[in-house]
Amino acid sequence: MSAGLGFAILAALAACAAPSASPSPAAFAASATPPDVTACATGDSAACMGLYARTCAEGDARGCGALGDLYERGAGVPQDDAKAARLHRAACEGGEALSCARLGRLLDAGRGGPADAAGATALYGKACANDVADACAQLGVSTALGLGVAKDEAQAAALYGRACAQGSVEGCARLGASYAAGTGVPKDEGRAAGLLRSACARDHAPSCKELAALLSRALPPVRDDAAALVLYRRACDAGDTSACFEAAGLLSVGRGTPADLVAATALWSRTCDAGNAAGCARLGFAILKGRGVPLDAERGALLLQKACASGAVSACNLLGLVYALGDGVPRDDARAEGLFRSACTRGDATACARLGSCYLRRRGDQPSYDFGIAQASTDCRSTAAACEWLGKLPTTVAKQAFSALVDTCDAEVPAACSALARAIAAGRVPKTTAKVVLGRIRAACEEGKPLWCRRLAYWHEHGLSVGKDPAKARLFYRKACDAGDGRACTDLGRMFASGEGGERSEVAALALLRPACEKGGDNGAACSSLGMILLSHASEADKVEGARLLDRACEVGDGLACQRLTRLLPFKVLEAQDATKGPHDAGKEEAHAADLLDRVCAAGGERCEEAQKLREKVGVSLE
Repeated sequence: MSAGLGFAILAALAACAAPSASPSPAAFAASATPPDVTACATGDSAACMGLYARTCAEGDARGCGALGDLYERGAGVPQDDAKAARLHRAACEGGEALSCARLGRLLDAGRGGPADAAGATALYGKACANDVADACAQLGVSTALGLGVAKDEAQAAALYGRACAQGSVEGCARLGASYAAGTGVPKDEGRAAGLLRSACARDHAPSCKELAALLSRALPPVRDDAAALVLYRRACDAGDTSACFEAAGLLSVGRGTPADLVAATALWSRTCDAGNAAGCARLGFAILKGRGVPLDAERGALLLQKACASGAVSACNLLGLVYALGDGVPRDDARAEGLFRSACTRGDATACARLGSCYLRRRGDQPSYDFGIAQASTDCRSTAAACEWLGKLPTTVAKQAFSALVDTCDAEVPAACSALARAIAAGRVPKTTAKVVLGRIRAACEEGKPLWCRRLAYWHEHGLSVGKDPAKARLFYRKACDAGDGRACTDLGRMFASGEGGERSEVAALALLRPACEKGGDNGAACSSLGMILLSHASEADKVEGARLLDRACEVGDGLACQRLTRLLPFKVLEAQDATKGPHDAGKEEAHAADLLDRVCAAGGERCEEAQKLREKVGVSLE
């Protein structure tokens, strides 16, 4: 092979380095080359295939990899995953790192052979070690999920960072998402926004959507509803119906733009037509109430039914309320109850409360009432509201209810034990039954079951079914915490912070609360308690961080955190007071306040009316 031809082929093969593109024909020399090289340079896919096949047969791994890429994508040849996998394997074994990454991608997806996550991870590792940036990003994903390697979110974030530094847009996007969620790295919304914005500017559509979500939920100065709305609408126009749904949500409450229910309803209609159950639910409710569209109760109810059947839990709850009230449709208590039960068993707390009300209404009808008790006893295993209802029944009519609570508590269902404790404290449970129950729970704690130690601690702290004794509460919380119960560590940290039951120690409180908060998940109580400690400090930086932690806790459903955060209105503590900031934006502040008050209201707080008034002040009405 001549030196000129060798260079031309190597240049063509080097152009295959982009993981999603064929080799560039322009990379081939245009003179003194065999006919197939010249033809490939002019864009003849068949000639390119001939060139790659010949060089692969001659033992050049890059030729095998380039040919595998053509078969993988069906570019100029029939698409064939099995052939692509064989060629990429040959190229990978010949030292072509990019083909290792491509073969890993095929194995991950089960293309060209059985799915093999562990095998894919090993291939990503091999390619990453040879500086294939996207392979490092994929190795990060495998590491975050524990696929073929020990699960390690910190190591995953480090791999995303390496990939990003090497130019991988996927790496930058995933690192941005890690900073946004605080997984593997400390939560940093500003840094997350910068990374996601960079990836979005490089036409990485998922990053644009992730950036929109971050901008719509972050605290100032990162929060930017107007920019989030622009990004959501852009994604919506490109065919992403979930982005249409998010844009409609912002439009409906006037975030980033004046409220526009007509435009919001049009977008919900679009998402519903595309099969989005949540979109159908919002559209059905809008039509049922005549918001942004002509009122049509019958059509609204049908849309809610469609959404409920498609998995939108909130639609089942709303439709149950419609039938319970006879709102535009004939009243049907049995149907309402069935819908509430469906939503309740899937985690909708409001539906659980409404289901409890249905049971209470049956009290005058003993057979139906007995049926209600039996049904609640079953629901108690998955729904706290059903347990609470059983626990409030008088012993004269509900002996079977307490028996069910005892059995369910024995099955380690915390809500049943809590309801039973309250019933014991209120004197509604016979003393012999109470003694047996408490004995069982103490024995379970002694056997090393942390959940029951935490329950005993809570009862001693609040005087439920046992004498109030904060010092004993601390002991049981410590026992549960040492056994690995994160919530017990949070509660113990809270007691150290307040000094209840013993010495007050902020150092001990922070040592318990900070790890629990940083762990993430739904442990909002830890972030809430930690935030309150930081807000009490003189440092402005600590106050800002404290407010951010309260907002984070509120985001994951901690109603107390939402309530605490609303006391900081008008949120001047959330602003870093420096000369670089522009003038104070009262309108955005009030909109944020209204959002927080909405959360308090949704979490069962008492500030719904205040939220409504503030919404009206900024020109938005609540649904």
